Amino acid sequence: MKNTGDKFTLPEPENEDLPPFLKAKDIPSDEPVEAEIIGNARLGNLRYGKGVIFDVKVGETLWALFVKFNTPNYSMLFAKFGNDPLRWQGTIQLLRGSHLGKDYVKVV
Repeated sequence: MKNTGDKFTLPEPENEDLPPFLKAKDIPSDEPVEAEIIGNARLGNLRYGKGVIFDVKVGETLWALFVKFNTPNYSMLFAKFGNDPLRWQGTIQLLRGSHLGKDYVKVV
């Protein structure tokens, strides 16, 4: 972005079609669902904290899943896939969990 006095120009769009974030309400509340990790891992620093975002397919729908680094979800995925984000591909099970009255996506 260039600032030229009172006017400025915006950068060109990156044209990266990112899927919407997967939320707890997007999965059934009573049973685990199978999700396929497609890849495209990227670092995320959202308002919830630092973590990793990667694309998952649930059914026929593509979603972005954000996992904070300091959570059991991240520990489970790290144990399964390791520290190389390019190897984070495969099938996982997701469940709607609840913590302190708030629903979240839980890796099982």
